[in-house]
Amino acid sequence: MLLTITLMLLALPLFAAPGTVTFVAGQGTASMVVSPAQFARPAHATGLLAPLALVARVPFQGLTCAIALDADTVDGTAFTRVRLDFTGVGAFTAANSLTLSPVQPDYYTITPTDFSLHIGNRTYPVRISGTFSNVHNQPALTLQLGTEAQARCLFGKKTHLVRMLDMNHNWRFGDVNSAFALPLQGNPYRGDGILIDNGTHIPVWYGQPVKVDGHWYRIALSPDVTTINVTPFTGALGRISLKAAHWTGVFVGKHYMVILAGNSSPQSLPADSYHLAFLQQTDGTEDTRPTDIPALDGTGKVYAVRAKTVTAIYVGAAVIARVLAEQQGRDFTFAFSAMTPTGDLVARLGEQVPFVVTDGLGNKVYENTFENG
Repeated sequence: MLLTITLMLLALPLFAAPGTVTFVAGQGTASMVVSPAQFARPAHATGLLAPLALVARVPFQGLTCAIALDADTVDGTAFTRVRLDFTGVGAFTAANSLTLSPVQPDYYTITPTDFSLHIGNRTYPVRISGTFSNVHNQPALTLQLGTEAQARCLFGKKTHLVRMLDMNHNWRFGDVNSAFALPLQGNPYRGDGILIDNGTHIPVWYGQPVKVDGHWYRIALSPDVTTINVTPFTGALGRISLKAAHWTGVFVGKHYMVILAGNSSPQSLPADSYHLAFLQQTDGTEDTRPTDIPALDGTGKVYAVRAKTVTAIYVGAAVIARVLAEQQGRDFTFAFSAMTPTGDLVARLGEQVPFVVTDGLGNKVYENTFENG
């Protein structure tokens, strides 16, 4: 008897389907700044209450936004509300307004409020907050507008929410920080950022490899900003060893610039030659001890992380401390230095470092502290 077996092959995707992008109101990343000279008495505006109301028109992402300072009542004698009209016409409504909350005389904060903002062919949910001052009757207003592009994406077998952050404040998503270099001056986010809701709460640079659940991935936003695609990182990986219970570091290499969190176990990292631009260590409790690394200026030690090897990074506990004394007559000048075993200067070792001077019999004759800086 001839037995025929038919095999049915199930078509399995090589990579997970991209996550669909939605926009949500988020932290403020773009600004509108209105100076005293821009405010004027309204010639044509509706929806304002108080005679003291002022109106300014400010350009924003191809739009003209009309911004009014007003009171909550017709007999109000102080500004208590900011009204917005994103058409620029000056047709203000009670719904599109922000509350001014005084923090001290002539200074106010603006309660974060969510709006819908139509730019181009897309409507963005936007969270607006800000500050207002009116010192010597010179009104000045700063508004922070924030929106995020996010999608649920598959990393291996787990799904995480990927949040795209407009970190360079240009209201455009998908900007890659391709010109990273030391020193890291000003805002290091020269491109956009990514935050993955997997419990780490660590933002990373868009366009750079990212480590999620122990594995490295690439994250790409589609040109039309409709999907986010996650694929495995295929570059070579090395490992680093850092003797600290818990730490977060910024590694600036020739090809990669990554933010990585780890513990005392060796951690994988894309193979490259790195400066350790920043390191923050903790002992596993709420007590956080930042450690500044002198590589911020690009002159610190370079760590070569090679494929399939472990590179030791000596920071933190391994410090060689020296106290130098200089005598001029009856006056003594003391200086303090701290270096790693490899000869790198430790930029900071606590806010204050105590020291004691004793005589030949071990009796204390002087006590003081070195202050950082």
